[in-house]
Amino acid sequence: MEVSNKNDDLSSIVGHNVKSLRKQAGLTIEGLTFALSISISYMLMIERGAANISSKLAKKIADFFDVGVAQLYMAKPVKLKSPLKTPTIAAFYRENVQNPKFFISRIAEYSVANFLRNILLEDSIMVDGHTVGQLAEYGKEKYKRALNSQELSRELRRLYQKGILDREDKFGNGSVYLYKLKTD
Repeated sequence: MEVSNKNDDLSSIVGHNVKSLRKQAGLTIEGLTFALSISISYMLMIERGAANISSKLAKKIADFFDVGVAQLYMAKPVKLKSPLKTPTIAAFYRENVQNPKFFISRIAEYSVANFLRNILLEDSIMVDGHTVGQLAEYGKEKYKRALNSQELSRELRRLYQKGILDREDKFGNGSVYLYKLKTD
């Protein structure tokens, strides 16, 4: 029983340190998992302290953040040097600048709400009524953005409720709506 508690404590310490380093580096979970070539679910487990990591992964994490492996296992918080002066982090930023979902400071750029408000509403497609599916397909073709239909539907509904969009029930049964810019 004693060993299990020590392992749990150690996993929690490592998880806390990895999460802290990730945030100090300004990376989202998606960004760090991409950099380390591991799954998001595994990284979430690590950060929660619900998974032990191998020595190989510990070295990979330490090397990425330019810290000592032993620091990951210490209860004392790890302070990251200036992230953009850390060669591996700086290189990651340069190589992935086109992926706003990887960076905490740019995550809003990636959101469906931001895309809809700042790009799609300005597009001429919004003059005529279109379904969620049509708008998602258009966003994919023209802007290379894979939009989640549920999120897009939710944001379109919010804009309708705010009076920015008009909505027409395509079949009269509430299953499919056509959205377009409000004209008044």
